[in-house]
Amino acid sequence: MNIHAKRLLNVARALRESPQPAAFTMGDYCYGRHDDYPCGTPACAVGHYAARRDLQGLFRLSSGTLQILKDRRTYVWVNFCDEVDEKAERHFGINSDEWTELFSYAGCDNAQTPEEAAAFIERFVARKWPEALKPKETVPLAEPVVEGVPEEVCV
Repeated sequence: MNIHAKRLLNVARALRESPQPAAFTMGDYCYGRHDDYPCGTPACAVGHYAARRDLQGLFRLSSGTLQILKDRRTYVWVNFCDEVDEKAERHFGINSDEWTELFSYAGCDNAQTPEEAAAFIERFVARKWPEALKPKETVPLAEPVVEGVPEEVCV
């Protein structure tokens, strides 16, 4: 499986393992200004991924914002300028239209739950990289063919 498919499937995994599925919304990266949820509770698909430091190291949630690793030590606020856009898109192996399809406020086909978003992302991966979700096929061994040697000797 290619690394980009794996990363997107990790987004789906983070969504399926959401600690607070009721907090899901594609409208915010995380909750930082709402009384119902503690600061930093992941909200959208990429917010759930960013909250999972065990699955990735490029994004993080901090002070109610999504941040991206600019260099080895510095995280910057994601405002989706060209440089940040390109880094995020390269991370997932997608273009800007696909980023919008997956991660905009109406992303994942306007998903209303983490499960809907995860299922959409899994379908996206299957469509973009069909080989990513197929089990590896085994190729049967060919019978040895050696001219002039009896068949029973070749076995």
